[in-house]
Amino acid sequence: MSQRKRILINHLSAPANKITGITNYLFFLLDELLKNQDFEYILLTCWNQKELPEMLNNRGLQVITEKEIQSQPFALLRQHLLIPKLIKEYKIDLEFVPSPGGCLFSLHPRIIVVHDLYMKVLKEHYKPMHRLWWNLFFPIKARTAKQIICVSKNTENDLHEYYPYTKNKSIAIPNGPCLKADENYQMENKENFGVFVANVTPNKGAKTLIGVMIISGV
Repeated sequence: MSQRKRILINHLSAPANKITGITNYLFFLLDELLKNQDFEYILLTCWNQKELPEMLNNRGLQVITEKEIQSQPFALLRQHLLIPKLIKEYKIDLEFVPSPGGCLFSLHPRIIVVHDLYMKVLKEHYKPMHRLWWNLFFPIKARTAKQIICVSKNTENDLHEYYPYTKNKSIAIPNGPCLKADENYQMENKENFGVFVANVTPNKGAKTLIGVMIISGV
């Protein structure tokens, strides 16, 4: 029997033991990926293993926990020192980064995930320093990635608009909801309604949504 391929999941860019949109995306994705026995998954994260969701326990997932580093330049330096070492030590076939984070350069195949391009399309909502890091680091990561996954077609369109050289390496894989609906639920009120699920921050567009609702008379 051939040896299973090993995938390193680089989750170091996410805060420790705190649910974010990217972390939630990754955990539910892992829940599905672990059903495939053709691969071994090694999770590199700042999360303590005991804090990981129960659905990931006792399923063969290897976890490597590193201390969280707040400074982005120092965190990036740590990755450049650590990732090549782990690639060699664990004989990794592919690195998967569930965000635009990770190393600038790599000698191994790497897939990154782009969830949005807020730093370009809504840059007024971000501090100049955050935009500077993005403009310095992301173009390099995009060029050196083997493939780029976008969580929607709109995000992929934005990616192509600002970084045309990604057209031959990007793919849109829609990010479905992590919520499970009750199929037996019966609505009492049949009037139109909508559900807005997001952090209530300016970049999520809540103000725009409310404005549209007012104009449309909803």
